[in-house]
Amino acid sequence: MVVGMWGGWIALDNDPQTIALKEMLAHDRGELLVNMMVMGFFFVIFAIMSLILYLFYLLIYGILLKKLKRNYYELKKIEI
Repeated sequence: MVVGMWGGWIALDNDPQTIALKEMLAHDRGELLVNMMVMGFFFVIFAIMSLILYLFYLLIYGILLKKLKRNYYELKKIEI
């Protein structure tokens, strides 16, 4: 994800439409503020994607752990 964010940053810096938009915003607000807004946007997207992946992990882990416990108790019953 970090490489994707880095690649996106490079792509946005070299896109003519983005350069024109940044120049227009920089004229009004300042270049540093515009760069901070873009970085903030990338960070929010990164956080959302990380949260989605974490929730997916918890879902899969929970399902598999439940099956594992059920199989473990069945094996214990067979053993006794």
